[in-house]
Order: sequence, then C-alpha cells, then structure tokens
Amino acid sequence: MSKHDRSISALARLFDSDHLARTVPELAPEVLHHLVLHRGLDVGADLVAAATDEQLTSLFDLDLWKSPQPGLEEQLDPARFGEWLEALVDKDPSLAARTVAALDVRLVIAVMSRYIRVFDPGVFERIVPTEEVEVDLAPDPFAGHVHEMSGYIIRARRPDLWDAIVALLNALEDEYRGRFDEMMIGCRRLSNDAPEIDGLDDLLDAPGQAVLDATLEREQRQSAQGYVTAGDAKAFLEMARRPRQPREPYESQQTHGRARPSIVGPDEHDSRALVERPGEEASSLSRISRVMRLLGEHDPDVFDERMKELAFLAGTLVAGCSLGDRAFTPREAQDAAIAVCNLGLEQWLGASLDAPVPDDFLKTHQLVTVFEAGWAVLHEQVSLFVADSLINTLRDLRCHDLQTRRELLALERELMKHRAAGAPWRARLALDVLAILDMPAWSSLLGLLSECPVISAALTAIITHDTRPIDVNAFELISTSDHIRDVHTFMAQLPDVLLR
Repeated sequence: MSKHDRSISALARLFDSDHLARTVPELAPEVLHHLVLHRGLDVGADLVAAATDEQLTSLFDLDLWKSPQPGLEEQLDPARFGEWLEALVDKDPSLAARTVAALDVRLVIAVMSRYIRVFDPGVFERIVPTEEVEVDLAPDPFAGHVHEMSGYIIRARRPDLWDAIVALLNALEDEYRGRFDEMMIGCRRLSNDAPEIDGLDDLLDAPGQAVLDATLEREQRQSAQGYVTAGDAKAFLEMARRPRQPREPYESQQTHGRARPSIVGPDEHDSRALVERPGEEASSLSRISRVMRLLGEHDPDVFDERMKELAFLAGTLVAGCSLGDRAFTPREAQDAAIAVCNLGLEQWLGASLDAPVPDDFLKTHQLVTVFEAGWAVLHEQVSLFVADSLINTLRDLRCHDLQTRRELLALERELMKHRAAGAPWRARLALDVLAILDMPAWSSLLGLLSECPVISAALTAIITHDTRPIDVNAFELISTSDHIRDVHTFMAQLPDVLLR
C-alpha cells in the first residue's frame, strides 16, 4: 500500500471515532474530496455535517465539475449535484439546507434551474375560453410535481429528485429565508427566459449563461487558491512546446508561485522518493536525481520551492494534458514531470551529454523552466519527428487491398492536417488501420503519438528483436536522449516492420 493510500485509510478510520467534528475542519478540501471518492456520498454527508462553510465551497468546487475528455475544460455536472442533494436530504433536510446556503448562490441557481421552474402564482390564473380565444388543454406530464410556498409556484422540469427538492426548499424556507428568496428569485428569472423569435441571437440562453457565470466564479476561487485550470494548463503546455535553440535562455512562461502543494502534488517524503530511486529506474533520471538530492541536502528552503514547482507541473499535466486516450493519475503526472525535467537538464548540456550538471544548478534555475526545455525537446524530437517520419512511410507504403489503401490515405491526410497544426496526436484514431499491418507497430505508434509521448513495451521489443510476450499496457516515460534515439531507431525500422 502506498503512503497516500495509507493516509486515506487512516483518515477513513476517523469515521469510527468520536473526533470527527473536531478533525474534519482541520483537513484540506482535497483530502475531504478524496475521502468522498473513496467512501461514497453516504460518508460524504457526515463530512459535510462537520465541515466549515469554506471547506464546503472548495469541496463542491472539486466535485461538481468534470472534464468530458482529458485536457478539456471542466463542465458543471448537475446530476452530481442531484446525487449530493439526495444523500444530504436522506441524512437530514436541515443539513441539506445548511450546505446549500453555504454555497455560491449563483451555483445553486444554475443547478436548481435544471430541475425546477419557478413562477408567480398569477401566471397560472384560470383563463376562461371565449369564442375568440382557443386554449390548448394538453395534459402536463409533470402535473403532479407542483408545489406552492411563500408566494412562489415551483414546477418540476423533470420528475427525478422532486421529493428531495421539496424537502430542501421547506428546510431553506424555515431556516435560511434570505437565501431561499435569493434562490427563488434567480430561478424565477431563468424560468421566464425565452430565445429571440428571429433566431438570430447567438448568445447563451439565461440558464446557459447562469452555468457559465457559476463556472467563472469557481475558476476565480480556484485560481486564488493556486489551482491550475484546464485552460491555463493547456496554454502553458502549448507555449512550452515552442522550439528553442540549444543554450538559449529559457524564460518561464508561468510563475511557479501558482503551484499549490496539495494532494495532487507530492509531499516532501514522496518527492524525495521520486528523485532518489534505486536501480535501473533511477539511472534514467540520474541528472535530476543528483541535483535534487544535493539541493535537499544543502538548501532545504529552495528544495521546498522546487517541490511546489513540481506540484504545479504535475497539476498542469493532470489538468491540461492526456496520456494516450485518458487522463494522468497524480502519480503518473509526478513521474512525467520529473522525466521531462531530466530531459530538460540534458538540453542545457547541448552536445556534451557526458558533462556533469553543476551542483547548484537548481538553486539558480526554476524547475518550471527546466521542464519547459524538456517539453520543447519532446515535442520537436518525438511528436513532430514521428509524424513526419510516418507521413513519409505512408507515402511509400504499397498495399494490395483497396479498402486498406483508402484508410492509409485517410491516415496520411489526417496526419498532415494535424502535423501542420502542431498537434499530430489528434490523428490517433486514424492509426487503427496500421493494426491490420502490424499490431506491435500500431501499439508503439499509439504511445508515440500521444499528447505526452511514451515508449511502449512493444516499441522496445521491436528495436531489440525481443520475441518474448509483452504487457500491452506497459510503457516508459521519455526522460533521456537515449530514449529519443530509440524512438528514431524505431521510426527508421518502421517501413520494414509494416511490410514484413
């Protein structure tokens, strides 16, 4: 069991103790969130009951937004709010009311407007039909989901959660009347919204604008706390990919002050373990391991600063980059950040790859800046190189099957388009045709044409002529010039591999 897992297990045992109310207010929101994910919303209700208002805001900021794909902007998930609402009301309607009252009212209005519509009672005054007025009396599918309270008519937009919503509203009305009125007025405004008749208005409708406003407020809160948004992360990584000449000064595009040493980043013990590994794994990270170890021994304060930068880099990879077709795990992101930094150190050495790195290198150079150096090399010498080599290979490739030829041509076009945009990994789906020609080569190219390129076990087997069974999910992060040479060797052998 890892240290992180042991910590989570130890915290989980708090639920069996009498100290929950005293302990929870001292925990970081990230820890609360991991406990919720680890133990479920039933336990989450107990955590919420003991949490402060500030913790509740941060906890829901972490839990209610999800990214549809790795590296894309996170989006508000009303269904997740609904799951929370049911769990809290089942625990105690007063607890649900207290939780909702503690949250940003714009967030509550944006989510609740997905479930209910709110009107003034006068809207539903009986209309008496006349000879001049015909009234459509079509049945209302949610006719049984109507509730009147305090001068408002609440009607369901959808039948689920109705009982929980009514229980919440009754508790809010009794215990938090000011917040209740704010929410009702906001939902009423959104309920009366209608699109322009001419259909020429491209602006968001009011409910959509409410979601956007809530999302922007959340981003401002998280930015103030040091979190990296997906947009900021992608912008940082894109800027870092710009090619540079050897020994050109590397000015950081982003200050490391935005890093937050949270559960996403390593603590000091884990950080030292990451850069002080024994054996073969450490040998590929020898340069970064050595300078980080020396920094920790001789200048602990600067070492702590570099650890914060490492947390920022790991968080940036989680928020703004994908590993194949999935997101990084926190540990994978830490490993990848260190691997890229090791590659960046080699960039400073230029042609003298055997030259030692100065002992005080990281005392005078930010780790973020070193990462940018390695990230640029990774993009130029792996991502773009592999795309260019594969395009040339496809042009010379001869195949007798007509359908396969068509798919190979489509792959070539996709690669050319995305290579021109500097993002060849967007052509990954079109690589499937290569599985017909050679499965290990296809698997190897999937690893290389990733937003963060990796060396798959299949690639290593191809260049070493190893015929033993391999783990199709195994891969190695690219951290040295030797790794890059292996990539170039594989691409040189690829035409023969595909034709054999």
